[in-house]
Amino acid sequence: MKTYDILIRVSNMGGREVAAETTMTLRDQEARGVAAIAERGGRLGKVIKAPDVSGFIAYDSPQYREAVERQRRGDANGLVISYGDRFMRNWRKAGRMYDDLEEAGAEVVIAEYPQLDYRTPEGRQHTGMMAVASEMTYFTNKARGDSIAATVVARGVPNRVPFGYRRNADADGVKVDSGRDAKALVPDPHVAPL
Repeated sequence: MKTYDILIRVSNMGGREVAAETTMTLRDQEARGVAAIAERGGRLGKVIKAPDVSGFIAYDSPQYREAVERQRRGDANGLVISYGDRFMRNWRKAGRMYDDLEEAGAEVVIAEYPQLDYRTPEGRQHTGMMAVASEMTYFTNKARGDSIAATVVARGVPNRVPFGYRRNADADGVKVDSGRDAKALVPDPHVAPL
């Protein structure tokens, strides 16, 4: 009976706890992984969770290194990823990861594509195209986020309020400076002198 590890990656937990009710993505990925293992008649090895690990740099994370090392040592015979876009968002490094896993003799199961074998010519093409598409999603989202951040900063609205400042508008919406954004920073008269 083969032993399969499950690799779960979530880019940004946003301060949520891994076990919290709000992290359904983690639970969903684990459940899909367990189901994929059961369909293959295998047994679960280890669930390797990589919260707050960007798909772009995932290859270099301790969790991904652990996943490969467990395959090399023979602690597991395969690795399950629930969704293709959860694997990685960097096509160059995704290729390295597939090479590492193939060298270790690991089967890779992508739960949404259970018959896909990354070692065949068709599988190489399919997993490669998934990696390229995932990378494009990463860059598109990054550009959108950078644009939003630049717009917010241009409005004078930082994410945090440093000591000595306050937001321009108080809780009732009354502005200190009527010509500025409500969330812009203005000196706090009580602590700014400090």
